[in-house]
Amino acid sequence: MSAAAPNSASTPAPVPEFKTTLGHPRPLWMLFMTEFWERFAFYGMRWALALYIVAQFFNGDAAGEGSASKLYGAYLALVYAAALFGGYVADRVIGYQRSILLGAVVMAAGLFLVMVPNEMVFKIGLATIVAGNGLFKPNISTMVGQLYATGDERRDSGFTLFYMGINAGALIAPILTGWLAENMFGGSSQMPAYKAVFIASGVGMLISLVWFWFGRAQLKGIGRPLAGAEGFGRLLLVVLGVLVAIPAIYFLLTIDANNLQVLLTILFVGLCVLILREASPTVRWRVTRRSRC
Repeated sequence: MSAAAPNSASTPAPVPEFKTTLGHPRPLWMLFMTEFWERFAFYGMRWALALYIVAQFFNGDAAGEGSASKLYGAYLALVYAAALFGGYVADRVIGYQRSILLGAVVMAAGLFLVMVPNEMVFKIGLATIVAGNGLFKPNISTMVGQLYATGDERRDSGFTLFYMGINAGALIAPILTGWLAENMFGGSSQMPAYKAVFIASGVGMLISLVWFWFGRAQLKGIGRPLAGAEGFGRLLLVVLGVLVAIPAIYFLLTIDANNLQVLLTILFVGLCVLILREASPTVRWRVTRRSRC
């Protein structure tokens, strides 16, 4: 039986030696809190979006609920679609750490933009959040996996702990921002001050950014740019790409929901084809190897 390895295979980089806390690498807890605050920011304003749209742009008229629901749905669909591009940018262009930092900056900017009482600026803010979340969300989860060697029995429990950070942030966010909306800036239970919601969410995102900025030294090189790509040229290109993507996302937020569904379906099918193409060399190698046994 031949033991030849596929040409495309590469030896995984060795996992650095980390000090542990509660049996897990210490950087896990830094990533835990980074994600906690990012999820606080994301879910802290999510509950208020449709309500704010009806109250601010339709004067509280129930006739605006349909439009608000469609915009809310389009926003969430694009958030998850953007993760596909953000993952590619981190993998192939600027590395995970820079992607997370840039995503945090962009997302924080969007969270502060949405509190401007202008419909166009509000949608630009949503588009900015989408772009930032795409760069941030998929890549921090990937870095958790890189803290453990292949076969490390702690890996599953590490992801469980990390996702507890996600759930904790998502749980606390609407409770705290809801209380702020009813007790700050003259808000009440009948008419919440949605500005407080967006400010609190923006501050939460800034905390996430600062937490990761100072904590990334613990990672010992995990998530750094690829060899030969350490310069800032690629980062500048990604920044320009984000500036181009925001108007494109804004356009997608304004088109008919059915047309957006068609576009996202095409994107999903294209992703499936891409995954199959990426997997096919491995599949062919396995088949060839078995045929030689």
